[in-house]
Amino acid sequence: GIDTRFTFTDHLYTALVGAGWNTFRDEEEIDRGEEIELELKKAIPDSRCSVVVFSENYASSVWCLDELVMIMERRRTSNHVVIPVFYHVDPSVVRYQQGSFGKALATQEERFKARKRGSEDDWRERTKGWREALKNAAGLGGLDLKNQADRYESKFIQKIVEDVDSKLPHTHLSIPQYLVGIDYQLESISSWLKNGPSDIGIMAIWGTAGIGKTTIAKRVFDLNLGSFDAGSFLENVTKTSKESHGILGLQKQLISEILMGKKRKIRSADEGVWKIRQVMARKRVLIVLDDVEEEDLVTQILGTQKWFCKGSKIVITTRDRQFIRAHRDDKIHKVPVDTLLEAPSLKLFCMHAFEEEDPPENYRELTNRVLAHCGGLPLALRTLGRLLSCQSLYEWERTLENLKTIPERDIQKKLEISYNSLKSDFDKNLFLDIACFFVGKDKNLVVKILDERDFCPLRGIENLKDRGLLSVDKNNKLRMHQLLQQMGRELIRQKEPNELGKRCRLWHHEDSFNVLKENTGTRAIRGLDLGLHMEGNLANQHGSGYAFSNWNEVQLKTSSFTMMSELRLLLINYVQLTGGYEKFPRKLRWLCWHGFPLTSIPTDFPLESLVVIDMRNSHLTRFWNGTKAPSTDHVLRFLKILNLSHCQRLSETPDFSILPNLEKLILKECYSLLEVHESIGHLETRLVLLNLNGCKSLKELPRAIGRLKVLETLIISGCSSLDHLPREIISMIASLTKFLADDINLGVLVPTPKGVRLQEEATSQEEATLQEEATSQEAQIVYLQIRQASFPFNIIELSLVDCNLSDDAFSGIKFDNRFSLKTLDLSGNPISFLPDSIKSLISLKSLRLEHCRRLKSVEMQSGIRRLDVHDCTALERISVGGPREECRINSLGCEQLVEITNHFKLEPLENVDAETANHLQLYGLQSTLDREMTTSFAFACNFFTLQQDDIS
Repeated sequence: GIDTRFTFTDHLYTALVGAGWNTFRDEEEIDRGEEIELELKKAIPDSRCSVVVFSENYASSVWCLDELVMIMERRRTSNHVVIPVFYHVDPSVVRYQQGSFGKALATQEERFKARKRGSEDDWRERTKGWREALKNAAGLGGLDLKNQADRYESKFIQKIVEDVDSKLPHTHLSIPQYLVGIDYQLESISSWLKNGPSDIGIMAIWGTAGIGKTTIAKRVFDLNLGSFDAGSFLENVTKTSKESHGILGLQKQLISEILMGKKRKIRSADEGVWKIRQVMARKRVLIVLDDVEEEDLVTQILGTQKWFCKGSKIVITTRDRQFIRAHRDDKIHKVPVDTLLEAPSLKLFCMHAFEEEDPPENYRELTNRVLAHCGGLPLALRTLGRLLSCQSLYEWERTLENLKTIPERDIQKKLEISYNSLKSDFDKNLFLDIACFFVGKDKNLVVKILDERDFCPLRGIENLKDRGLLSVDKNNKLRMHQLLQQMGRELIRQKEPNELGKRCRLWHHEDSFNVLKENTGTRAIRGLDLGLHMEGNLANQHGSGYAFSNWNEVQLKTSSFTMMSELRLLLINYVQLTGGYEKFPRKLRWLCWHGFPLTSIPTDFPLESLVVIDMRNSHLTRFWNGTKAPSTDHVLRFLKILNLSHCQRLSETPDFSILPNLEKLILKECYSLLEVHESIGHLETRLVLLNLNGCKSLKELPRAIGRLKVLETLIISGCSSLDHLPREIISMIASLTKFLADDINLGVLVPTPKGVRLQEEATSQEEATLQEEATSQEAQIVYLQIRQASFPFNIIELSLVDCNLSDDAFSGIKFDNRFSLKTLDLSGNPISFLPDSIKSLISLKSLRLEHCRRLKSVEMQSGIRRLDVHDCTALERISVGGPREECRINSLGCEQLVEITNHFKLEPLENVDAETANHLQLYGLQSTLDREMTTSFAFACNFFTLQQDDIS
């Protein structure tokens, strides 16, 4: 009111501003020439609290009364705080409109009548609103000057400020202008703060630099501080702790904020811990420690969390997940690198670039390119949005072109923080290796390639994951955000911006080509990717492999590699090299040379350090030149993976005695391969994977395969010429967990050349008779021994797709309910039922029976999670034990299916009893339809479903 505006209220305003509050006062903020109601409607919602000073003449101001109505309405619809202050007026006078308040309201009503403005109902409603607002506001209690013992107004004002502080803890945290796409993060963390453990709780917000951890933490702090007695937000903890008296400074800030601005004298960090113990034991607090890298920092600043009052919560933002693992009870909230989806990314970028949520039409295509470059990283979206704001289309085009090779400076600097925080040079080198060569590669492959002396890449990968610099997807592939990858590559470029040959890694094909062409390579080069691909180099494509009629015109010299003595990683797909290999780098561990142009590997090629050889789509006819194995000097002692897939001219495998430690042999779709060398048995304790998929000229497998004691995966799918399947392959390899034999005719008599071993494979008189009959036939045939096959207990995945297995042939396959089998695929076989041995497989989770067009019923015990019977056109019934919702069934194309147990059953309407028909509201059906119509109606409603829940 006017009676306190320039005295008490003015002093209160000054005190609130001095305490750090952004305080609104109507005579300063509202232009009196404007409509006060419109201005107040904006001002009040923008405030968190209203302090209403009731004085003797308060009710004489229409402005004050209208403002009070809006304040109380705001309180009713939100968490707006209202603090009544009674200055030389009794609260009861305000509440019941007595004394000066009653007189002032009566005067206002008389004025309305005298002005004759508006209807009587209008002014009555307005004065009614005033009275209700006064009553409700005075009923809130508040602060009364007469209760101040000494009546000093300065002390009374200080008490009001303290009341504001207690009801509205300070939220002075600076956050980005636009907050987009973090609602889920805020909801998840806020839910934990409110509903988490009643005892002391700790949560870590974890992720790499630039993804908004601090922003999320600040917003969470602002939103939830009111639910605690006090709180403190300590920013940049790691950086501050390294400054002079940094820990002490953080402790002083913490205590001051918890005590609402009161300061305590602290002489040392140890004394600070003791003071914190005293303070924290009495208050339920919310504390945020931003950017913590070491566990010791938490202890140095706070001491032990056992000192804290129950219900207190501590939130830590960090780039390092390692130290969190020491506290098993702590909760980790991961902020993913690509934290924003497409729509929020678009909004965040556009708000910074255009100050609107959508781009102008002529900028839409360029905007989409920016979004693709940023990959959902908030830091990049904000930075590039500000950079491109108010720029022309030409400037946008030029900026985007530059970003392909050189990242934006501020983004680079921020992302480098996570890289620089890596404690080990090994981890830094691993990050750079992955950024340049291994993104998208199998983790196990990378571990084998980089597993050198004194370095464990598996541990290093975990360290990178803990820093948020790397992730491993569900297919075990290494994934890295494209801006993190670009950051790593830029670090390499910055060290040698001008001399390509002195860079430690070359990943760009133009840079690699120039170094090789100009022969400027040095020993500094650790890895090189020429990056040429098959485009324009393939004359034709045949099946899944490739046939070549000409090679890439690029021809380089082997001498270009002479000075690269430290080269370990080499990718030169579809490149021809001329010259000898005597001085080729001898420390190579990974050779990826798709389209290798020679028919065999030269004997002077230094292979002794190689761990992985990948020569897919090559011209190789044999591995070595000549029939004899190389001398002992050429034994590949370190080679673990050999991939010669799609080498269509390869007719034989190498002698495996020169590959004593080979673990994986991949010969997929080597169409000319006739045999696998018997020496494969020498790998009995090494080989874990043998892939012969699509080797359609292969006629038999060596018996020595049965000696492979650690073989886990055997793939012979598509080996359509196999005329002999040794029983030991599928029964004696105890370690076998995955066996794929699709598209092999295992269930009938198969043509084969005369003289094939027959009798020695007979296991019963019946089979011997069948084989004798076969030999008497003009075509000369052999009966494949699948009928009495058994599989090892450890097998997890078995696929026998399109193997022509009939009921008779399949019934001989033995399964034991002790099997570990989880995935079974029998699609495309002419079976009409499942044998009992399959029904009882308790570990089976997935069963595929697609295109089994003779199959009439499927019956399985409980435990199965997925059943695929797509296009089983004769299938009528499915019975799956256990709750129906636990099993996903694909029955598309099963036109004869009438029942799935516990789900539905189809019945002709003429068979439906009266009670069920009435329940389904089929009233009077029999009386209105004759039998012929009923039958037709039942046929038309063939897919009508009776849910069991609808039937008593």
